[in-house]
Formats: sequence, structure tokens, C-alpha cells
Amino acid sequence: MASDQEALRKFLKGVVVRTQHFTHNTQYDNFLATITDLPPLNGHQEPTVSTVDFRMPGEQSTGRVSAYFNARHQRHYQANSTVFAVIIGGSTTFPADLLTIIPGQVIRNIKELPKGGIRDPRNNKTAIATRGRSLFHGPAAQGGAPEFEFGVGVEMLSVPVCLIETPKVRYRPRNPGGATRPFGNTAEPGVVQMQRAKYGSWDLRDMSFFRPAGEFNWTIIEYTLQGQDQPQCSMNEFNRFRNSLGAEMRRLGMPQQFVPLKVHKHQLPSANLPKHHEVEGLKDQFGIVRSSLENLPNTVHLLVVLLPQKDMELYSAIKRIGDQRLGLPTVCHVLTPEDDELKANSSPGFPANLSMKINLKADAKSVNQALAQKPGMLGEGTMILGIDVTHAVSQQSWVASMLTSLSGLQVYKRTSSTQENELDTIDGKKKSNEQVVLLQKMVVERLEGYRAVNGKLPLRLVVYRDGLSEGQFEMCKIHEFPRIEAAVDEVFGRQESQSGKRIPIVLICAVKRHHTRLFAESGKEEKTDNIIGKGPDNRGRYNFNPMPGTMVKDVITYGEGQDFFLISQKALIGTAHPTHYVILHNTTGFSRDEIAQATHHLCFLFGRSSGTVSVCPAAYYADLAADRARCYVRKFYVSAARGTWDPNCDQNHELNLAIHPRLREKMFYI
Repeated sequence: MASDQEALRKFLKGVVVRTQHFTHNTQYDNFLATITDLPPLNGHQEPTVSTVDFRMPGEQSTGRVSAYFNARHQRHYQANSTVFAVIIGGSTTFPADLLTIIPGQVIRNIKELPKGGIRDPRNNKTAIATRGRSLFHGPAAQGGAPEFEFGVGVEMLSVPVCLIETPKVRYRPRNPGGATRPFGNTAEPGVVQMQRAKYGSWDLRDMSFFRPAGEFNWTIIEYTLQGQDQPQCSMNEFNRFRNSLGAEMRRLGMPQQFVPLKVHKHQLPSANLPKHHEVEGLKDQFGIVRSSLENLPNTVHLLVVLLPQKDMELYSAIKRIGDQRLGLPTVCHVLTPEDDELKANSSPGFPANLSMKINLKADAKSVNQALAQKPGMLGEGTMILGIDVTHAVSQQSWVASMLTSLSGLQVYKRTSSTQENELDTIDGKKKSNEQVVLLQKMVVERLEGYRAVNGKLPLRLVVYRDGLSEGQFEMCKIHEFPRIEAAVDEVFGRQESQSGKRIPIVLICAVKRHHTRLFAESGKEEKTDNIIGKGPDNRGRYNFNPMPGTMVKDVITYGEGQDFFLISQKALIGTAHPTHYVILHNTTGFSRDEIAQATHHLCFLFGRSSGTVSVCPAAYYADLAADRARCYVRKFYVSAARGTWDPNCDQNHELNLAIHPRLREKMFYI
């Protein structure tokens, strides 16, 4: 029952409602509110109006919700009423049947896949061409799009596509000198079968990591909720998880040793995890996490943490202590309730997926997979930068993150900074312009890092800017790109810049939030070519999504030869979502096709996946690093008090992003 109540609480939290308890002449006294919680059960199975007590408005005493609303608002709740009570506005208990949900709200439960998001491509195509078109035009002859002189064609645009060659993805063969599974008509040790790589997904059988982490020690701790009835991970389940993970790491070539602990379970201060506004509860929880991590043996180099629930406050506490205070890489896994206990993920591929993260966090030089052959743009001397910005609301400070490849194309080092949000006035409204103000300083730091690792400066810069919309391209060109150039001039020296020897730079915006979709022209299997496929060995589900490597560079592009749509990931469910890459600056001499090829090849090198990703890893990693940085400054982003945070009131805010020296060169954020 407790788990059902928790699921209901999460589903209702944040829903905006209007009260309906005032009627007739007083109906205008009804008000808008937000559901924030469910009342405590207090020994009852369900929080109904007939079982929940609350402090009655205007009185010092408490009473039943049903009794109060029966007396004050002429309700007729019975003693055994099944109407639930909810908490609105943070403190007011209210009958659920006296609340009306405001329509048009977005369901924020990410665990529920929306039907539109997983619609078969053929059905989606039909819906857009029929219901979508009529909706756009409006029900009346004079309404909708025609009123604004907009029109929609009867048929979708037919666009030419190009197929980018699938790269060879290399691991280490498990038996050096021996052959792996067939690779076309030959056997090439350590290289993923082309038939599998073509579909953007492969397994690691007969493979080990390209460059495994050096020898390290690891251990596991579990956090439990307070209370005798709280489910926990049994010792048998703990040992099963430990053994399967250790065996998989050994199979993948990682020389590691498990460190047993006298106590691996640590009880959190309460039966319910504290929310962001419960300051004292958060302090107690932080203290438990800090003491449990600080008391680990000095011989532990990496920690796996088992969590009772998915909770951002608990996760942030672990990352702040591990990343910033102790320099201890941490990998968190949320246990799942099953048969009155908590269990780890038992799917066959899970230990390998977790091992990918561990390998990259345990060593600054570890690499999971590599390209057997690099396109020209990714050759020796190329430094890749990924830039992203994250913020909670438009009035708050931002965290800007930049990831750079210092050696090879797989390992990215992180630099973050904070800045005040700068607002532009557009159509009379204040809107964020999202520019990275401290970009010059960040690029200088990473260029110096490249020189420290390689003994020389890069020959070219490839910059992927994430998080921008079409209306922000000009800002990026006018404000951000000159800062990148200034950083290059500062590090290379003014004399080179003035003599026209500035290294070539290509600046590419990766746009994910758009509404362009690509569909097969034919809905019949026999009329499709290599652009659409069933999957490896022709045994997969034929879902009519484009294959990885499908590129469109005409008809739906800007027409200036500087942008393209690219699908790098095979969508297994739903409709594939191409990424729109826009080249804002290019002095490298590489063509749009060569840039697209390099971008597609990079999508095969995402470190925590044995498959391709939909956007270039440099941009993906920048997004992950920005999210991790928010964990460190969460008290500013999700403040317990109302009001806008003023950075001038907290001079230590910049220091809150500092990473422990032991982790600065590792991919701790992945």
C-alpha cells in the first residue's frame, strides 16, 4: 500500500487545481492552488477525508477533514467516506472531490511514455497528414491557419537522402590473436560486426574495453529508509549483484578488487526522504551520507551506491561529497521493490552497462571503444569542444559547462562556470539569451590543458554548441564565437593571430528541439531500400524508421549549404527524431559532407553505451556535465525559501562548482 501511495503522490504533485468549495454568491472566493503532497497515513491504509485530521482554519484545535467540510461547506461525507484528501499550497488539507484540474497541463511523469511519443512511424505519418492538417487549418472555413495566410500541403515533402558510411568500431578482442565473430566475409579481431554496427546497436561478447582502467579497488554501500517495514536489499541479493558486476568487469578487462566492509548498510534519518524545502531533514541526510563516505577505507578508489528510491536531493548529496569533498568516483543504482524486498536490476546486459560507467570514472586514460579509422576532420591535432548551459528558470543563475577532448576522441574533460542570467527584450518580453559570458576563460583553460597532456597545442578546433534555438544563432555568432577566437589568440600568442595563422575553427550548433520528422515514402516493406531495415540478421521488428547515417541536406534545410539533418540512432519504438546541425563558422576547409561524416562517426563513441546516440557525444557530455553541476549548487536552484536568488549575496557560489583534484581529469560526470 505504501508504494501505491507514493506512486499516487508523485503523479499528483505539481498539478494545478481550482477549489470548488464555495458556491453561489461566494463562488468567486474559490482559488487556484498546486497539489504538493498527500497527508500522512497515521496508521490508516488510505488518506481519506474520514481518516485524516488537520488544524481547522481559524481554530486552535484539530479535527477530521470530513467533519469540517460538512459543517462549514454543507458537504455530506459519511464516516467511511472513500474520498481522498490532498495537500495543496504546501500546508492546506483539502478534499480531492472539491478540486478541479486546470486543463492543458503537461504530465511530468517521465516513466509514462506518451502515446504520441511511441506511435508507429506509419501511424504517425497518417495522423499528421489527416488529423494534423485539419487541426492546423481549424474547423471553420475562416478560422485557423488560413486566417494568417498559412497553408499546409496535402502531401508531405519528398526529400532526397544520403547514407553516411558506417564506421568500424573497435574494442580489444578477448583472446588476442584469435578471431572474433564473422565481420562480413572476414574475421577482424576486436571490431564490431558491420551488420550490427549498421543498425546502431551491438553487444560486447568476445570483446573487452579498448583501454581498460588501471588496477583499482571498489566497494558497495546501501542506504535504507528508517522503519521496520521498509524493504531492503537482502544479503543474497547483495552478493548476487556484487558477484555479477565483478565478473563482468573482469570479463571486460578491468583489473579490480572488491573491498568488503564491516557495515555496508546505512540507515537514513527518516522513513521518508526529505523534500527540498525541509532544511533540517536535508542537513541530517547530508550528515549521514558524509559520515558513511568519509569512513570508507582509504584503499577504496570507487564506490557503488544502492539507493532505496530515485531522489534528487539524496543523489545530489552523494555527488557533492564524492565529487567535491573526497575525490571519490561514485556510481548510483536505484533498487526496485519486488516481493517485499529491494532488488538490483537483473537484466543480462545491466552489469556491462554499469561497467561502462565504472571504466570511465575509475581512470583518466580509460577508453571503452574507438574508431578503427578516423575521418579527416577527426585526425591528429583535432580538439573537440562541447558547450551547454543549464538553468532552472529565467531569473536564476546559470551553470555553463564545456567538455573538451584532450587526447583522442573518447575522453572529455569538464570545465564549468556560473553566471548571472542576461535577459533580452523581445516583443516586449524579457527572455534569456543564454550566452556563455565566461567562454573565453573556459576555452583558455582547456587549451592549456590540451598542451599539458600532448606537449603541443591543437591544429584545429571542432566546437559543438548545444541548447540553442534558431533565434539564438546570431547571438552565438556575435557574442560567443569572438570569445572562442580571443581565447585562441590569448593562448597561441598575438603575433600568430596578426599574421593570419590562427588555427582553423568550425562552430556547429546541434538543435534537438524541433518538429521535423522523416518518414519512408512507402508503407510497404518491399518498396523500401537500405534506408529502412529490420535490424541485424533481418530478424528485428520492421518499424519503418530511417537507418543510422541517414542525412538530409536539401529541400528542408536553409538552402545555404551550411546545415543538415542527421539520424545517427536507430529508433526502436516511436518515430525517429533527427538532429539539426547548423554550421555557423568554418575555416577548416572541410565540406558539409565531411563534417556530417565526422559527426556521425563520433555518435558511435558515446562511452556509456554499446550503441549510437542521437546527438554528437561532445554536446551530450556537455549536457550531462551541466546537469551534474546543478547538483553542486542545488540549494540555489531549488531554494527552500521563495524569491529570486541574488549571486551578490553569496560570494562562494563559484567555489561550489570546484571539483576535487583527483577527479578533474576523469569523466566523473557520466
